[in-house]
Amino acid sequence: MNPLYLRYVLTGISILPFAGVAKTQDMPVFYDYVENGVLKGGRIAVDRSNPEHRRIFGLDPRGRVAGPAWPVTTVLNNGPTTNRVDVVMVGDGYTAGEMTTYDDHVDAVLANFFPEEPFAAYSTYFNVHRVDVVSNESGVDEINLGIFKDTALDMAYGCFGIDRLLCIDIGKAEDAAASAPAVDQIMALANSTRYGGAGYPFLVTMAGSNPSAVEIGLHEFGHSFAGLADEYDYADGTTYVGPDPPEPNVSIYVAATQIAQSRKWYLWMELLNVNTFEGAYYKQFGIYRPTSNSRMRSLNRPYEEVNTEQFVISIYEIVSPIDDATPSSPVPLPHTTEFFVTPMQPVDHNLDIQWFIDGAEVIGATSSTFTPSDFAPVPCLHDVTVTVIDNTARVVDPNARTLWMTATRQWQIDVPGECPPPAIVASPEGAKTRMMSFSIPTPITATGTGMAIKVSMIELQDPVPPNLPQNPPPDFSAFEVGTCGDPGNCARWVGKPGIFLESQDSPGLGNFKAARLQCTPLYHDFAAEGLIHVTGAEIVPSSTYDVEVFATSCKGSEDTCTAVSSAVTMTTRRSGDVEVPFSPPSTSTQPDVTDVAQLVSKFKSVPGAPIKAIAQLQPNLPELNADINALDILAVVDAVKQKQYPFGGPCPCPSAVTCGSVPCSSPTPCVTAFGPEASCVKTCIGGANAGDPCINDTHGHCPGGICGSGFCRDRCGRCTP
Repeated sequence: MNPLYLRYVLTGISILPFAGVAKTQDMPVFYDYVENGVLKGGRIAVDRSNPEHRRIFGLDPRGRVAGPAWPVTTVLNNGPTTNRVDVVMVGDGYTAGEMTTYDDHVDAVLANFFPEEPFAAYSTYFNVHRVDVVSNESGVDEINLGIFKDTALDMAYGCFGIDRLLCIDIGKAEDAAASAPAVDQIMALANSTRYGGAGYPFLVTMAGSNPSAVEIGLHEFGHSFAGLADEYDYADGTTYVGPDPPEPNVSIYVAATQIAQSRKWYLWMELLNVNTFEGAYYKQFGIYRPTSNSRMRSLNRPYEEVNTEQFVISIYEIVSPIDDATPSSPVPLPHTTEFFVTPMQPVDHNLDIQWFIDGAEVIGATSSTFTPSDFAPVPCLHDVTVTVIDNTARVVDPNARTLWMTATRQWQIDVPGECPPPAIVASPEGAKTRMMSFSIPTPITATGTGMAIKVSMIELQDPVPPNLPQNPPPDFSAFEVGTCGDPGNCARWVGKPGIFLESQDSPGLGNFKAARLQCTPLYHDFAAEGLIHVTGAEIVPSSTYDVEVFATSCKGSEDTCTAVSSAVTMTTRRSGDVEVPFSPPSTSTQPDVTDVAQLVSKFKSVPGAPIKAIAQLQPNLPELNADINALDILAVVDAVKQKQYPFGGPCPCPSAVTCGSVPCSSPTPCVTAFGPEASCVKTCIGGANAGDPCINDTHGHCPGGICGSGFCRDRCGRCTP
């Protein structure tokens, strides 16, 4: 698609759909000429009531049959038409005997066109095709002189009553250009020495044998290809009145306003020669241009920086920075594949290349080839991506650089071996005081769905703001990573999930899925469990944890296994903080009286009260079916008073209590045998919660099984098999 057409679409100018001649039907045509050494001209807007406009702009359905397929010669071939700016030269008023003259005119135009910047730097981005259009008569129409010729493209001087405006029948020009392999821009040469030209949105006209033809053509190319406005004025005292024009090189805003409001060429204002110079767009006052004198103001001048940028962007609106690359594949490629990318190659600089694996930049991978196995990716499927970008200083607009001047290609590779499991996904409910809630996505592969979840204790009981000086937090640093002597005591593992009641006295409130921390890994299909709440003595308020998922292959070698997910950091709220706004931890002074009120509501089983995973504050409760009670309310009241966290922290692993060694019906024999806070725990026999603590059979604590006899456990509700 012609880039100027695209810009008119983006700026909201009403035009017809982009198909054939319709693409120009409401776009202006520029005409320019030199009078007494001064560049003059203007723009013609489409007048649908004007018969000449209707003919020139192809507004009337003509039902024409496509013209002959004219001979074509590619005079500049820099690569595939699918990724080049294809300029098509067509001539009018050249008879069969004048084809050599036409060839010479085309060569002369190109010889003077591509040495100009930025075409010199980006000449490798262009193909040029010469279409040998034969006319019945030599020369073109000169309406004001009463000269009319029988020519193939109906080119004419004096259209719209303007002597120097060299117009063309757009439909016929397009038909002729269609003989070429591809068309992005048309240059039409008139077999004439008379000075003149015009800039259509995708086509320029010029005299084939006038000494100033190339200069006027370069100026018109600024209109037709880069969407630039004329920057000259007539020094006639006129003032522009109207909105800011859509063209990028004229503006009603002065430099200070452009900079303050990020308008037009504000990013170029650091250059000494770029500012806002009054006089442009045919008016002397009230409108500004970016430089004192560019080619859009006077001939035989450089385009200057702001206009050059628009040309480069326009080129990239057609040409991708990536010219070729390893073909895409519907299946993952071997990790030993040598991928390649062929960037476009400007004349004066190289484009930048960067390779990525799974979105992470591979340090040093900046060449045109890349072999993933050289960088030892872990087993599994991985995305390999390459990005090519033109970081030329000719463009400063970061949005344009990202949108047009950057290109990527992506493939997938398969590294043999077991895929690391996916990382956990934290619950949208956010942090909690005594539990952590998360789920695990379905693994990438169907094999190895058994996985273990490790919870490492990073920082325990670090309330922010700190407690009152007389109530310092308990010191659990012996269990923190980095300070614990035994690595096994710095982390716990998630046990088997079970289903528990929100309230055993109000079963209608529903249930939840929870798991306790334990000393040894449990390999289980946690991904199939959905959202689970994890609790245990090690999960204390105002603390930070890292949670990792271990693949099945890690079983028995967890300390050295590499099939491990990335760690996800999770935090817990301040003690007693059960109602938003909360701190996980933060500088908030939570909890407050609203937290007390919410605990009371939960105690009363009021609908809408916090779920048990949030409201449960007692740490070592062996039975998660137990209802919120007065001890939880007391805990939040003490927390509001900034008292010290009242419960014991982590228990050493392994437990000093042997499972099933001491039967009990109350905690007394357990305390006697194993010390303070040892507990008497009943467990489910059979059913979905087999092995989980229970209270009784009355409330359905053991679905599908029974609540068995009690045995002693330590204060964390654990024992060693």
